[in-house]
Amino acid sequence: MKRVLIVDDVPEIRRLVRLAIGNHDVHECASAEEALNLLFKLGGVDLIILDVMLVHPRDGLALLAAVRNHRAWAHTRVLMLTGRDSPDDRKKAQSLGANAYFTKPFSPNELSDCVERLLRDGTPPTLAGAAQH
Repeated sequence: MKRVLIVDDVPEIRRLVRLAIGNHDVHECASAEEALNLLFKLGGVDLIILDVMLVHPRDGLALLAAVRNHRAWAHTRVLMLTGRDSPDDRKKAQSLGANAYFTKPFSPNELSDCVERLLRDGTPPTLAGAAQH
């Protein structure tokens, strides 16, 4: 069973994502700070599903950068999930090493397929075409 961390400040989104991704060891956080604390506690995860627009002081892109800069987590797969489909955010996520980028609303089936692919072999759909709704 793979360990997945969902980081989103909206409880309903976390619940929907949890239902969509199926039977994994799923952990949830509402902020980047909570996520960092949990990552240290767990020693890492296999996949992080991360909202771009988290409440301050640190947004999802800053958390992605922190994950990539930490030696133990640098290769953790990260799927960005956001309600803001900004080309700048998409480019920044890609430059920081995001493995996939989904916009809300999202298709639960497409999200599930991407998660399974990322967990199985690390080969998601291309970042630009992961899911554009």
